[in-house]
Amino acid sequence: VSQSRITATRSDVGTYLFTSNGKFIEGKTTPNKDAYTDIDGNYITAEWVDINTITLKTYAAIDTEVLADGVLENQYFNIETYNN
Repeated sequence: VSQSRITATRSDVGTYLFTSNGKFIEGKTTPNKDAYTDIDGNYITAEWVDINTITLKTYAAIDTEVLADGVLENQYFNIETYNN
């Protein structure tokens, strides 16, 4: 199992980019969950964008239609890339 450096940045309110130089191969890279609601009712989505980028978006429980910061406390995020 090889691990690659991934950089996480906040690009806007409730929007975070995970980037890695050419490591997110289409059809072989998956976030651990593509959408879920946490125990507090916050909504979080993850989307493969391209070979370099995965976008994570967060929405507070008070309004799950509007992007919000402050949702990622005590959250985990895992990205797996398959080689076969």
